[in-house]
Amino acid sequence: MLTLISFQFSGIGLESSILFAQEGANVLLVDVNIEAVQRAAETIRQKQPDAKVLAIKADVGQEADVKGAVDTAVKEFGRLDIMVLSILLYFTAMLNT
Repeated sequence: MLTLISFQFSGIGLESSILFAQEGANVLLVDVNIEAVQRAAETIRQKQPDAKVLAIKADVGQEADVKGAVDTAVKEFGRLDIMVLSILLYFTAMLNT
């Protein structure tokens, strides 16, 4: 089983990645911040040493990056079974009073 997780570096994103790895899933971590997602991959490997974890840089707001991430999943692991989007978006609004 392969799980692709678009990442938040703590909380639900990290913990769900660890749980998928503990259940035997290969895990592909995706985010625009490659250093942070690589640190998360190392955390997963420390908690689950036999886990197959790959971290790549991609912006899930860009269709081409999402396609590239799915293509990477299929190339590296043969298929994609589950896709989790665990991202936090910040919106700023200007209010006229």
